[in-house]
Amino acid sequence: MKQTVRSFALGLLTATIILGFFYWTDSDTKQTQSKPMSQSEMIHTLEESGYHIFDDDELRQISAENNESKESQKEKETTEIPPTSYAIDVVKGTTSKEISLKLEEAGVIEKAEEFDQYIKENQLSRYIQIGQVTLNSTMTFKEIAEAITSQ
Repeated sequence: MKQTVRSFALGLLTATIILGFFYWTDSDTKQTQSKPMSQSEMIHTLEESGYHIFDDDELRQISAENNESKESQKEKETTEIPPTSYAIDVVKGTTSKEISLKLEEAGVIEKAEEFDQYIKENQLSRYIQIGQVTLNSTMTFKEIAEAITSQ
C-alpha cells in the first residue's frame, strides 16, 4: 500500500512539473506590456473594430431624436381606431372555427386561424359555453378564451 501511494504522488508531481513548464514557457500566456494609448488612438482602434464614437452633443441629439420618435409613435397609437366591442351568441354546436370567423369579421381579432389554433392547442374547444358574450378588440386570446369557455 505504501508503495502505491508513493507511486501515485510521484505521478502527480511529474504531471505538475510538466504542466508548469508548458504554462510558464508558452508565449501566448505571457502578458506583454504595452504603452498606454492616447484618446485618439483608442478612438481609431474602436472605429476600426466597427464601433461608433459620439461626443456628448451628438449623444444628446440622438437621444432627443429618439425621444421625439417615441412620443410621435405614442400619439399615433392613441389616435388609432377605438376598441371594437362585439356581442357573440354561442349556440349549441358552434365550433371554435365558427367563433373565430365571427370575431374576425367583427374586428375583435385580426386572424381567425390564429385564435382557432390557440383554442385547439390549449384544448379549450370542449369547454365552449352556450350563451351571449361581449368581447372587445383589446382583449388577448387568453381573455377571449376565458370569456367563451368554462375554464
